[in-house]
Amino acid sequence: MRTETGLPVWIAAAVREKLYDPVDMFCRNVLLLIASGAALYAAPEIWQQRWEALQRENLTSITAWLKKKNPALSKFSVHDKRSIEGDYAVMVVTGFDETQPPPAGQWAGVFVVYGKTNQVYMVLDICPAPPCCGLQLRNATGEFVYADWIGDYGLYGGTQKYLYHLVTRRAPKRYRFHRFSVKTVQPGPDRIAFFGSYSASSEMSTEALPASIMLVRRKSDGQWYAREEPSAVFQETEQSPEIARIPAPVLNAIRLPNGSLPGAEQILKAKPNLWLYVAPGGPPCCGYQKSGVYVVNSRGAAQFHPVPVPTAALYNRLRRSTGEVAFAPGPSPDGLRNSIGPYAFDGAKLWFANYFYDGEGLSGVGAVGSFDLDSRRYEMRYLPEIAPWSGSALLLDSGSIWIGLMRQPEGAACGGGVLRFDMQSGSARKYPVNDYVANITRDGSTLYFGTAHGVYVYDADKNSLAHVRVEPGPGGPLKVVTLNIEMK
Repeated sequence: MRTETGLPVWIAAAVREKLYDPVDMFCRNVLLLIASGAALYAAPEIWQQRWEALQRENLTSITAWLKKKNPALSKFSVHDKRSIEGDYAVMVVTGFDETQPPPAGQWAGVFVVYGKTNQVYMVLDICPAPPCCGLQLRNATGEFVYADWIGDYGLYGGTQKYLYHLVTRRAPKRYRFHRFSVKTVQPGPDRIAFFGSYSASSEMSTEALPASIMLVRRKSDGQWYAREEPSAVFQETEQSPEIARIPAPVLNAIRLPNGSLPGAEQILKAKPNLWLYVAPGGPPCCGYQKSGVYVVNSRGAAQFHPVPVPTAALYNRLRRSTGEVAFAPGPSPDGLRNSIGPYAFDGAKLWFANYFYDGEGLSGVGAVGSFDLDSRRYEMRYLPEIAPWSGSALLLDSGSIWIGLMRQPEGAACGGGVLRFDMQSGSARKYPVNDYVANITRDGSTLYFGTAHGVYVYDADKNSLAHVRVEPGPGGPLKVVTLNIEMK
């Protein structure tokens, strides 16, 4: 039987005892909370209190509706509840037929409920619940709600969007699809284009949608549109032609252990006869290899400068003492890791966000780092705002650094917002970009964050943030939907 070594002790114990019990959804609810990012590094008792509060909800009216589908349902679990307007809320409840093995005996219901007793006001859906996933609600309003299928280890399995009307109670409509995941971005003089695909899933069947998408914003009027594109448009090449411009002695000095060459984007020309190669380090499963910077001259003479690894004292001060530990009892001193993540070179310093695996006994401390070319020294800025996070994307932006925050546990990576670091004052501010950030692009006063779930658009002049994504719609297979994000 497997164990969830990347989770706190009380969750791991629950997984060992209950994960394969089809009528006990304790661990899955915890994993849904983790996947939602609502309490990713909160103390274990907060997760437990949230789950226990959900299970105390009055389900008399809801269970009556679920039993209309299957009278044999005998045990029920609340996955999620989100308030919408006044005393109205949306709830997800799963019912189990204990006489049937999963998934035959599992049904999931999505309901609009009213009052403290959760009287069913509208039934949005009652459908078979796959064994892989549970439903997690997002963006609940009086007119629509999204429900994501989230499985073990936080793996995403698909989305269901429900359109309804709280006042007229018209019959709801359901659209099933996958999120539009941005891979690359191409700025242009009259538009900015994002290329990506709908996430695939082997366990959730969805309506057929184009696999490769281009999402475009016209600069003339700010309007968005989406269309299907051949996948070759945004596929990355295996070897950049820029590699041919790098002197052979430099390439030979940094050739990888298996004889292959790193990508040209990892080799930076720092001065006329000086090159930098950023070594990302090796994965924990294959033997740990140090990450750092190679400084190589045109004759091939190389010096390796390993990136500093945080000490146990630093980890205890910035993560353990604040409760921001992804698993208990936490890593041993030799389990602390550090690698150079996304980076940019300003001509004098290599700026980067670090990366560390945060599970299975390994961990680290997030930082804004720099490597000075002249002194050959690192400076690591272990800020509280980034301490629990790795970096997924970085933009060097005239006095500021924008960093996509992420965590990589055993399972799916999850986003933790965007950090803006002021290089002069050393101050930091976080922005509520709630998905994994793949790339960051500035165009004028607007910043675009390409994520695993569409594009977030930040207007610096207005201090406004919007979430733009692609979904199926009644007018065709592709519809651009924009949601405004509240800024604090």
